[in-house]
Amino acid sequence: MQKIHLLLLVSLVSSISYLNGQNIAKDKKYTLSVTPNYSLTEGSDYKDLTDGFKKSERRFWQNKSTVGWRDAQEVRINLNLDDNFIIESVLINTARGIGAEVNFPLNCLVFSSSDNIQFEYHGDLMLSEDNSVGDYKVQSFKIKNLNAIGRYVTFVLKTNGKYLFLDEIEVYGSKAKEKINKNSPHLISKSDFDSYINNATNESLKIRNNIKQYEAAKYYLGNFMPTDKSLDTKKESVDNFIKAVQSEVLPQGVIFTPILSIEDLNKFNLNSAYNNQKNAYKHQMVVQKSGLHYFSLINNSSTMESILFQSSNVLDYTVYEILPVISQNRVNIKDALRPVSNNMVDLKPGENKYFVAKMFQNNNYSGNIKIFDHKKINLIGEIVLNKKETSLDIQNGKLNVNLWAYLDKTLLKDNIQFAVNDLENAGVNTIVVHSSFLVGQTLTDFSKLKKYLSNFKNLGNKKILLFYNFSTSPKSRFKGKTFLDNTWKSNFSIWYKMMQRELSGLGVNIEEVYFYPYDEIKPNDINNYIEIVRWGKANIPNFKTFVTINNEKSYQAGKFADIVQIPMSHLNRIRRIDNKNIWVYTADNQSRELDPYKDYRLMSWHAYYFDLKGVGFWNYCNIPSVNDAYYNKVVNGNREYSVIYLDENNKVLLSLRWLCFQQGLNDYQMLKAYEKIIGKTKTRNLVKIVIDNPNDTDKADDILKKLSEL
Repeated sequence: MQKIHLLLLVSLVSSISYLNGQNIAKDKKYTLSVTPNYSLTEGSDYKDLTDGFKKSERRFWQNKSTVGWRDAQEVRINLNLDDNFIIESVLINTARGIGAEVNFPLNCLVFSSSDNIQFEYHGDLMLSEDNSVGDYKVQSFKIKNLNAIGRYVTFVLKTNGKYLFLDEIEVYGSKAKEKINKNSPHLISKSDFDSYINNATNESLKIRNNIKQYEAAKYYLGNFMPTDKSLDTKKESVDNFIKAVQSEVLPQGVIFTPILSIEDLNKFNLNSAYNNQKNAYKHQMVVQKSGLHYFSLINNSSTMESILFQSSNVLDYTVYEILPVISQNRVNIKDALRPVSNNMVDLKPGENKYFVAKMFQNNNYSGNIKIFDHKKINLIGEIVLNKKETSLDIQNGKLNVNLWAYLDKTLLKDNIQFAVNDLENAGVNTIVVHSSFLVGQTLTDFSKLKKYLSNFKNLGNKKILLFYNFSTSPKSRFKGKTFLDNTWKSNFSIWYKMMQRELSGLGVNIEEVYFYPYDEIKPNDINNYIEIVRWGKANIPNFKTFVTINNEKSYQAGKFADIVQIPMSHLNRIRRIDNKNIWVYTADNQSRELDPYKDYRLMSWHAYYFDLKGVGFWNYCNIPSVNDAYYNKVVNGNREYSVIYLDENNKVLLSLRWLCFQQGLNDYQMLKAYEKIIGKTKTRNLVKIVIDNPNDTDKADDILKKLSEL
């Protein structure tokens, strides 16, 4: 692939909507590789993009003149100009709105062709500083100064999240007089087109990452960024530049800096470390409660330094190094966690590492973690846990947890024991078994089911959800002429009762087995679901069901389920669901970019406020390929749902998001314990302060501290 030069390519890409010349795309025909499927924009979708009317005001994706897609990974638009033109520039008009989970396209690769067989690549017009996530904005993006010749212009758009919306595509140029040279070495054949797109997309992701790394370095230097110097975009130059500035600003040696919240962790820069050096207690971090406690270590010396962690005997803790994660839209996301092995960690000269100490115990104790150089000569820092809270009874009040952690999925199937141990330690008490393990060679063959469940621990304490999914081919397995006819019901009853006996033999509590026939049940499946429930409860002992609902028109189904799990976005309508056993979940895409506090820890606080019985999210780890698991690789995250990563040595790493989710479960137990002391109303009022201020990452700890002092 032709090498793309960063500075040159960025200079060609602009968000300015004004273009000189004639829009030769106006009223021209085009084809779409994916049929538009967003209902609110459904209209003249095969004319709207070249009708010459460019939308700029609000309600971009609620307008019939816009073309919209949901859950389309890639959309190709092939524009026919009817004749060969000299193409000077191209433009697309699109929009974003983070509140509606809408982002600008991740990429828009532009190709021209004279015959629709051989193509010339002109760059990615989304390589612009304006291509960022944020509040509602309508924006045009363009590439100019192309001087290409062609009859066809192909746009290859990669979505950045769930949605893609376009209002107009424009091409500016003039009628071609030159003869087309089909022997150009830069032409791409149709057979190589897909692989070229893949390479070009990856190259664009790397360029975007380099730009963002550069911006992150300038942010880290903050007030100490010299005005008379500039940074090179090469990583080595950036690192050396930071080391030089640190050596001037900070004292020699290893610098310990307490970090009081996730917000402070995300905003940490050189100024944070500098200001802490003025603190009389700069080596000490005093905390009043168990939980997650953050700090930074900077090696401001010219030699490698080995650091030793040591604690008092009564303090049970784990220290993790927080690794910077790469994603589609951000760099240096502080999320991947590497356990500090043997209580030792090395720091290279000039290196800044971030850490979190996990302490979730709730008994009444004090203790400390001391940080030394490896010879134990110098005390670098200390975390002092000075608990003052009343001893709490937290044995009761645990939440149910469901993460749809399918052990046969990518990454997990090669790390089953790790996953099972991790889920068990986190308190996940729900196992979802999908249909591949419920179907054997015969109706009474349960060998795959038994083998699958044998991977898990303490089956007698688990809820088992049997996901069959009757949304597709509901009659085939049980040989009825129609779904739910007498033959179907008879065969289903035989199958289910025999399965109950097999599960009982494994130690499963049959009263905690739930049939899961519909995921996010649709309104047209409700009547069948109700019939299954009524018939099943009348004819099969201990027949219980689980269902997820994400549509208001399906709330009726909740009345008939034994467990209902609904999205966080439906909590304010929860009273419309007639059920006492409601759980909550999220299924947000690009999960590594989600907020550990707001999107994970606070889920359990919502559960307390709304009196829910369970929490969870899709998914513990569901990714397209192992390559999408590496914390330090640029990946296309449109189908990335995971709270674990892989490191450079293919070792599984946890995430800060996952620890914060567990911290929320721990918070819930403490809230239930305080409820016994001060009453539910007072506790609930304090919890409301937390969930009403989700962006204040100190608020949950402030409220827990306040509760401990009541």
